[in-house]
Amino acid sequence: MQGLRQKNRSESGRCLIYIFGHVRHTECACYNEAHQHVEKSGKLLILAILAIALTSGVFSWWFRWSATRRVAAFWGPEITTTIRDARRVEAYRLAEEGIETDQTLTAGNREYPVEKRIDASQGHGLVHLKQALLEDRSYEWEASVAQAELIPRWALVFHPPAAQVAAAPVILLFDDACEGAIEPESRRTIDCKPIAPGIKSVLAEWLSAE
Repeated sequence: MQGLRQKNRSESGRCLIYIFGHVRHTECACYNEAHQHVEKSGKLLILAILAIALTSGVFSWWFRWSATRRVAAFWGPEITTTIRDARRVEAYRLAEEGIETDQTLTAGNREYPVEKRIDASQGHGLVHLKQALLEDRSYEWEASVAQAELIPRWALVFHPPAAQVAAAPVILLFDDACEGAIEPESRRTIDCKPIAPGIKSVLAEWLSAE
């Protein structure tokens, strides 16, 4: 009887161990499955974030290209790059033709009398002005501006950054109302009526400052 009880206790013990072992094994398997699910979810989340970032980057590039492609084609890559990247920018108020002044601005083999000149590199609104000059919507593409009718009264000079050692400064001349602009080296003119009030306001603010 005692031997039987011991045997039963022994069998019970083996059963308990088996049961606990089975439970322990089951819990371990559940943990592993949960851990693998979390890892898989984390990888999918990372992939989703990367996909969104890539899509946003491509859309941003496409939108920027579509908004500036006509300007880039009109001015050419060197001029657009210099306007965009210029760290030193000068603004000029040009005097009326025939008036003698102490300084002149040489542009396109011509001398323009200068009424006032300032360094506008830190000027308020410069970033927005440069951006506006490089956007297609800033110009009336179907309109034409005759060179003979464009009498320059304002000028912007964009100096290329040090990295563009071979590039020359870009000069843009504007009429008094800033409705037309000319690049004196190529003699190309463009109608900028959509942003004329903004250009004139910024230039007038800069050049009226003491």
